[in-house]
Amino acid sequence: MVLVQPMELLVTDDAWNLGQQPVPVHSVPAPGMESIRASGASMNPGAAEEIGKTAQSTIDALKSTPMILGVLLFNLAFIVFIGYFEYTNGERWERTVERTIRYCSPASNT
Repeated sequence: MVLVQPMELLVTDDAWNLGQQPVPVHSVPAPGMESIRASGASMNPGAAEEIGKTAQSTIDALKSTPMILGVLLFNLAFIVFIGYFEYTNGERWERTVERTIRYCSPASNT
Protein backbone atom coordinates (compact mmCIF):
# COMPACT_ATOMS: atom_id res chain seq x y z
CA MET A 1 0.00 0.00 0.00
CA VAL A 2 1.41 3.37 -1.02
CA LEU A 3 0.53 6.43 1.01
CA VAL A 4 0.38 9.70 -0.86
CA GLN A 5 0.86 12.86 1.14
CA PRO A 6 -0.90 16.03 0.00
CA MET A 7 1.23 18.70 -1.63
CA GLU A 8 1.59 21.93 0.31
CA LEU A 9 0.11 24.85 -1.57
CA LEU A 10 0.91 28.54 -1.52
CA VAL A 11 -2.34 30.43 -1.87
CA THR A 12 -2.34 34.20 -2.19
CA ASP A 13 -5.26 36.58 -2.04
CA ASP A 14 -4.89 37.13 -5.78
CA ALA A 15 -5.37 33.42 -6.46
CA TRP A 16 -8.69 33.41 -4.64
CA ASN A 17 -9.90 36.66 -6.17
CA LEU A 18 -8.90 35.91 -9.76
CA GLY A 19 -9.84 32.22 -9.77
CA GLN A 20 -6.24 31.14 -10.41
CA GLN A 21 -4.85 27.77 -9.42
CA PRO A 22 -2.75 27.67 -6.23
CA VAL A 23 1.00 27.29 -6.79
CA PRO A 24 2.91 24.44 -5.06
CA VAL A 25 5.31 25.82 -2.43
CA HIS A 26 8.36 23.95 -3.71
CA SER A 27 8.01 25.50 -7.16
CA VAL A 28 8.12 29.11 -5.93
CA PRO A 29 11.68 30.44 -6.35
CA ALA A 30 13.10 32.41 -3.45
CA PRO A 31 16.31 34.42 -3.55
CA GLY A 32 19.11 32.80 -1.56
CA MET A 33 17.40 29.44 -1.02
CA GLU A 34 19.96 27.56 -3.10
CA SER A 35 22.74 28.22 -0.59
CA ILE A 36 20.57 27.16 2.36
CA ARG A 37 19.50 23.96 0.69
CA ALA A 38 23.07 23.18 -0.33
CA SER A 39 24.55 23.51 3.17
CA GLY A 40 21.76 21.64 4.95
CA ALA A 41 22.92 22.08 8.54
CA SER A 42 23.22 25.86 8.59
CA MET A 43 19.80 26.29 10.19
CA ASN A 44 19.97 23.33 12.56
CA PRO A 45 22.53 23.90 15.33
CA GLY A 46 23.61 20.88 17.31
CA ALA A 47 22.53 20.00 20.81
CA ALA A 48 25.84 21.13 22.27
CA GLU A 49 25.45 24.59 20.75
CA GLU A 50 21.91 24.91 22.09
CA ILE A 51 22.96 23.81 25.57
CA GLY A 52 25.85 26.27 25.48
CA LYS A 53 23.58 29.14 24.47
CA THR A 54 21.08 28.25 27.18
CA ALA A 55 23.78 27.98 29.85
CA GLN A 56 25.32 31.29 28.79
CA SER A 57 21.97 33.10 28.90
CA THR A 58 21.23 31.57 32.31
CA ILE A 59 24.60 32.73 33.67
CA ASP A 60 24.05 36.21 32.26
CA ALA A 61 20.61 36.38 33.90
CA LEU A 62 22.01 35.23 37.26
CA LYS A 63 24.80 37.83 37.09
CA SER A 64 22.23 40.61 37.07
CA THR A 65 20.21 39.15 39.99
CA PRO A 66 22.50 37.81 42.74
CA MET A 67 19.57 37.32 45.14
CA ILE A 68 18.12 34.63 42.89
CA LEU A 69 21.52 32.95 42.70
CA GLY A 70 21.65 32.88 46.50
CA VAL A 71 18.17 31.40 46.75
CA LEU A 72 19.08 28.78 44.14
CA LEU A 73 22.20 27.75 46.04
CA PHE A 74 20.26 27.63 49.31
CA ASN A 75 17.61 25.40 47.73
CA LEU A 76 20.22 23.02 46.36
CA ALA A 77 21.96 22.82 49.76
CA PHE A 78 18.60 22.26 51.46
CA ILE A 79 17.73 19.41 49.08
CA VAL A 80 21.10 17.74 49.78
CA PHE A 81 20.57 18.16 53.54
CA ILE A 82 17.06 16.69 53.43
CA GLY A 83 18.33 13.74 51.37
CA TYR A 84 21.09 13.03 53.90
CA PHE A 85 18.68 13.47 56.82
CA GLU A 86 16.14 11.05 55.33
CA TYR A 87 18.86 8.50 54.55
CA THR A 88 20.21 8.49 58.12
CA ASN A 89 16.68 8.53 59.54
CA GLY A 90 15.81 5.48 57.42
CA GLU A 91 18.84 3.60 58.75
CA ARG A 92 17.93 4.51 62.34
CA TRP A 93 14.33 3.40 61.81
CA GLU A 94 15.52 0.10 60.30
CA ARG A 95 17.70 -0.60 63.36
CA THR A 96 14.79 0.25 65.68
CA VAL A 97 12.42 -2.11 63.90
CA GLU A 98 15.01 -4.92 63.89
CA ARG A 99 15.62 -4.50 67.64
CA THR A 100 11.89 -4.39 68.34
CA ILE A 101 11.32 -7.60 66.42
CA ARG A 102 14.33 -9.29 68.03
CA TYR A 103 13.52 -8.34 71.65
CA CYS A 104 9.72 -8.14 71.65
CA SER A 105 8.69 -11.16 69.61
CA PRO A 106 8.21 -14.51 71.35
CA ALA A 107 11.15 -16.91 71.13
CA SER A 108 10.75 -19.78 68.72
CA ASN A 109 11.46 -23.36 69.87
CA THR A 110 13.26 -24.54 66.75
